[in-house]
Amino acid sequence: MLQKIRDLIKSDKGFTLIELVVVIVILGILAAIAIPRFTDRRGEAEEAAIQADIKILQNAVDMYYFDEAAFPSNLDEANLVTPGYLKSIPQSVTDGEINYDSSDGDVTPAP
Repeated sequence: MLQKIRDLIKSDKGFTLIELVVVIVILGILAAIAIPRFTDRRGEAEEAAIQADIKILQNAVDMYYFDEAAFPSNLDEANLVTPGYLKSIPQSVTDGEINYDSSDGDVTPAP
């Protein structure tokens, strides 16, 4: 009798319901651990992108100053793109994430 049950179990192909539930629970635990880490990384990546934009803009403002002996009035296409200091104005400038002081040419992150 036990031999017949063992043969039936061995001949069935596929996974049992318990095995599938265990796998789903394990995947849920891994997702619960991984998702918060990825959301934290997005904020760090955005901050790093703003810092990179600030360095690029500061270099462009400095080059403008060396050529014109004055700082640009603002960070726009007429002052930085048209003369060739930048290819385009970074999105962080138009989003208001970067402050610019035209009196001393200082480019800083917005508070």
